[in-house]
Amino acid sequence: MTQHLIEGSSKIFEQRGPQVLMRFKDAIHGAQRASSIQGTGELRQEFTYHFYRYLESKGIRTHLDESNGCALTGDGIWVRKLNPVKIEILVRNVARGHWVDAHKVPVFAGGTVFDTPIVEF
Repeated sequence: MTQHLIEGSSKIFEQRGPQVLMRFKDAIHGAQRASSIQGTGELRQEFTYHFYRYLESKGIRTHLDESNGCALTGDGIWVRKLNPVKIEILVRNVARGHWVDAHKVPVFAGGTVFDTPIVEF
């Protein structure tokens, strides 16, 4: 039986029996616009899985659940149920979104490539 736990802008967490499946959406968003590009969820899933494995190889624990073999499945990533700390981090290499649209006078011209990426929390 599947129980919907939580849904964000890019992921869905579902309880499936004793395990939790983290599924990734094909959703893209920004500047009050939302859309979907087929395959982006799968790319996020692959990146997330390998990033978590990398963190674990460096001694940083993650919530990957590989108790039944590989945590990566065709449907998502098996994870342990935790109480999440909600945080969003954006790394911008190119001026888009509120850097261009949200000001009477744009901070940067749209498409400006930053010499140093801007990290937003």
